[in-house]
Amino acid sequence: MRRGPGNNFLEGKRRISFAVQQPYSRKTSSFIAIPCQDKMKKTLIFILIIFSSLSGFVLLSFKLFGIFAPQTQNIQVPTNENINHVSVIIDFGDRQVQTSRVNFTGSLSAYDALKNICDVNGFEINTQEYDFGIFIESVNGYESSQEKAWIYYVNGESGNIAADQNILKSGDLVEWKYISPN
Repeated sequence: MRRGPGNNFLEGKRRISFAVQQPYSRKTSSFIAIPCQDKMKKTLIFILIIFSSLSGFVLLSFKLFGIFAPQTQNIQVPTNENINHVSVIIDFGDRQVQTSRVNFTGSLSAYDALKNICDVNGFEINTQEYDFGIFIESVNGYESSQEKAWIYYVNGESGNIAADQNILKSGDLVEWKYISPN
């Protein structure tokens, strides 16, 4: 037991003293503990270095040899010079008119323009194929009959061939009208 200043207290008039006991320790365990902690730290650092090196090597190998590389496709994006466009008007004859612009590359027929607009807007289109080309039977429930039929115009002129045969040029205006065929 150790006595010294700081372990004496006054309680009333009596003086009480107590002993402060040092925690139990053995010199051998404290001597061994420090080197064990250093050895554990060194071992842990060594393991981390090895793990980091192997991870880096594996990732570098994947990158170099294309393992887990994303699959890419060559997609040609048309430049503004290659993109053509036509304006399309669908006139249902009852003041319901759908106007759209169709961008295209390559070739596009008057029928293709109509089909594109119908697909985009969810309009049902029914056709019949004949020797001369495609005939439009109905668009969005508006059926061709003797009283009214689907007639197309390109730049204000009525089509003189089947719509699938009339190849458009960029800038053309295509009008599909549900009107009397006379």
